[in-house]
Amino acid sequence: MIEELYEAYHKDVYIYIYSLCHDASLSEDLTSETFYQMILSLPTFKGKASLKTWLFSIARHVTFKELRKRKKEVHYDVMQDGFVVADKDRQHDYEALMEQLMEWMQAQPTRAREIFKMKQEGYSYVEIAAFLQLNENSVRVIDYRNRLYLRQKLSEEGYHER
Repeated sequence: MIEELYEAYHKDVYIYIYSLCHDASLSEDLTSETFYQMILSLPTFKGKASLKTWLFSIARHVTFKELRKRKKEVHYDVMQDGFVVADKDRQHDYEALMEQLMEWMQAQPTRAREIFKMKQEGYSYVEIAAFLQLNENSVRVIDYRNRLYLRQKLSEEGYHER
């Protein structure tokens, strides 16, 4: 069973990890660590999400743990939404900006916060919908509204669209 899971998902896990760290060698190591952690955690798998979703959450945790250890940045989707700092003197570092985004999201409904967090963690709309027991279109609409809300907040703070 473990070999079948490895054959079915190792390439996807590697690509996902590589998208987070942009380092081929580290991605190989973390892919191996992900499957090792999966083997250790298999008895605790409850089946609330698909096996693939569960495996990717392990990959995410393994990768973020290593990146925190190495103090590297992880690039989130919201950072690629087309905003640049209008005034170089006001440029926030990455962590401060992410903290600010999370703080702004606290004013949003719980469901919107959950979707925002899961999108930042790399989950697809389909995976989020399954996990939160919503339809995919609802997840897309809430994510779109989240991005509009954050664009407005970023604009108020001196960011502008490219």
